[in-house]
Amino acid sequence: MFILFNGLPYFGKKIVSDLQAYAPEHRFVFADTYYSFWGKLKFVCLLPFANLVVSMNGVSDCSPALDFVIRFRKKLLLYWQGTDVLLAAERTEQKTINSKYIQYGKCVSDADWLIQELATLQVPCNKLLYKWLLPKQLTTKFETVQVFSYFAKSSEDFYGWQQLRILAMQHSSIPFFIAGSDGHGLTIPENVHFLGWIDAAQMKAYYEKCPIFIRLTQHDGYALSVMEALSNGAEVIWTMPHEECFLVTAQEDLNAVFTNVLERVRNNNLQRNEQHRLFIKDTMNKEVILKQLMEGLIEYAN
Repeated sequence: MFILFNGLPYFGKKIVSDLQAYAPEHRFVFADTYYSFWGKLKFVCLLPFANLVVSMNGVSDCSPALDFVIRFRKKLLLYWQGTDVLLAAERTEQKTINSKYIQYGKCVSDADWLIQELATLQVPCNKLLYKWLLPKQLTTKFETVQVFSYFAKSSEDFYGWQQLRILAMQHSSIPFFIAGSDGHGLTIPENVHFLGWIDAAQMKAYYEKCPIFIRLTQHDGYALSVMEALSNGAEVIWTMPHEECFLVTAQEDLNAVFTNVLERVRNNNLQRNEQHRLFIKDTMNKEVILKQLMEGLIEYAN
């Protein structure tokens, strides 16, 4: 079986690499049809031989690559991410949504709330996980109370900067570290440290040393950063509903939720939360995820 992927390069390349190692009897190829001319050419050349095309984005506007999929009558699977659903909702409200690919193919997502949101848009969607994490083996407790977060550069307000800034001023003795953005042009309290872009090893170090992780995005998918924090035994505050996280849904809730989490961390003497780590180990096991993903792809290809 030959499965051709396109869409988000980060997720697409990783999935192809994982699946090829897991199921070498099949063929998996990623083509970057977003940013590469050669990727587009590669996609069109390989498309006639594909049993299934997997777009790592849910598409609700126009896609020349997916137009070729329909022209060649190839089976199509749309993997919906958080931003994709947000755009589809906006386009539905503005009556500019293009439902051609949705009606032609099948839709999947890895987040329950995205599936529910798509249902309100009359888009049927099934759940199919694809993200996995290796279980952490940390035995030492956290050394001190610190907060970690991630903001995409130039999208700080979408990632909750205004709420986090107020929270940091209310807890000025606690250091807050933010990866991704350099904080350029922002008014930053002294206890907030914008790290800018940092590599995977540096990210790993902050996940391991910060007992509290906060993600305050206005909308989200099944964020891998949240799962990384949980796998390190941290307490997580998130704007999305998750069984292992503390939910914050409004500005006035944040300080109360944070205070509760802070008390929990201190009462636990900065020990890592073993329940969170076991949750990740059980639900994001590499072999289990890849087995389910492979079974799902075969079903959609047939």
